[in-house]
Amino acid sequence: MNEMSKFQIGDHVRKKSGSEWEGFVCGTYSTALTPEGYAVESATHKGSVQIYPASALELIEEEEQPAFESELKEWAPFGLVCEQRAEASELILNAYRMNATELNLNRLNLTSIPDCIGRLSNLQGLYLHNNQLQYLPNGIVNLSNLRWLNLNKNQMKELPVKVIQKLTKLETLYI
Repeated sequence: MNEMSKFQIGDHVRKKSGSEWEGFVCGTYSTALTPEGYAVESATHKGSVQIYPASALELIEEEEQPAFESELKEWAPFGLVCEQRAEASELILNAYRMNATELNLNRLNLTSIPDCIGRLSNLQGLYLHNNQLQYLPNGIVNLSNLRWLNLNKNQMKELPVKVIQKLTKLETLYI
C-alpha cells in the first residue's frame, strides 16, 4: 500500500453494494488483480474478517468521531504533554476506532484518564494498573459492558464506590 491509500487502519467502512458488510479496516493487501485491498473486521461479529478491493468500500462518516477526537486532544494536546499521555491518547483513539473490547493503559504514569473513555461502549476490560491515578472520570459509568477493571498500584485515596456500583456487568475489580 502506498501513502495515497483510500482508507486507514481503523476507518469505519461498508460495502457499497451487494450483501451488507460494515466494519473497521484492520489490514491491507495487494495482488496483481487487486492493487489496493482491505481486510475489514465486522462491526457486529468480532474476529470475523472479510477482504475487499478499495473500489467496493465506502467510508462511513462518523458524526461522533470528531467530537471524540477533539475531547481527546484537549486531554492530550499535541506537543504539550508527556510521552506517556500521548501514547495513552493514541491507544484510546485506536480502541475507539476499532470498537475494542479491551484497553490496556498499564504503566504509563497517568495522573488522569479522559472523560471520553466512557464512549468506548464495547469495552469489557480496562487495565489501568501501575499509574498515578487518584480518581476515575465520570464518563467511566457509561462503560455498560465493562467486566474487568484493574486499578491496582495507583494513588486512589478512596474506592469510587458510586462509580463502581453503576458498572452493573463488572465481575472483577483489582484495587
